[in-house]
Amino acid sequence: MRAVPFHLHLARGLRQLGLTSLAAEAYREALASDPASFEASFGVGEALARSRRWEAAAQAFQRAAALRPADVETRGNLVVALYRGGRRGAAAAALRRLIDLRPGEPELHLALGVIQCRIGRPWDAIRTLRWAARLRPPAPDRRFLLGEALFGDRQWREVLDGLAAAHRLRASAVARGGARRSPGRGRLAPVAAMLARPIHPPRALAAVWRGLAGGGHLLVARTLACGQPHRTLRSVRAAARVATP
Repeated sequence: MRAVPFHLHLARGLRQLGLTSLAAEAYREALASDPASFEASFGVGEALARSRRWEAAAQAFQRAAALRPADVETRGNLVVALYRGGRRGAAAAALRRLIDLRPGEPELHLALGVIQCRIGRPWDAIRTLRWAARLRPPAPDRRFLLGEALFGDRQWREVLDGLAAAHRLRASAVARGGARRSPGRGRLAPVAAMLARPIHPPRALAAVWRGLAGGGHLLVARTLACGQPHRTLRSVRAAARVATP
């Protein structure tokens, strides 16, 4: 066990010098001497991630997360490693566990919604995005490094713009009396929204937010289409008014 502190100090120095491959080896030596070392597990993952060895980095972060399940930084790094390594379904599952630790952060829900869109799970994405819109909006000057690491600065800004549009739309709907809806429609709105339009994130997220508002009318239209065409047309027109930017 005496070798562990030496290897950890060596790994830190190598990492600071930018020698990521050598740092990873030093962290591995520390981990071999003490498999329960969180710092060694995390350090291996971080060094491998800097070398873009995403699959091996994800394995290291998974070990670190098992040692400290409530460590938010480790969970975030695991999400990035899985996503960059092409394991988007696993990244979504890892992000869901991170949301369990920080359920009140809308940015986490936004990131999950985008990933769910990209892995072909639009129904789940709608539910996730609707929940994000219900949470307190993030501060305008707050950066969310996980979102930027996953999707890039520009695309993440587009996602945040979609969230801001959703909050404006919700405020406008309340002002027009749009809050007077039946309880059942609120639960069915995610399905209704998907009847309106497909999702193509991140550029079309603003359209998705508008679809969330008009989706209730569209669901009514689909339900009444067989026997009450006059009411169907009225519902379609109502959905079009809501969805118009």
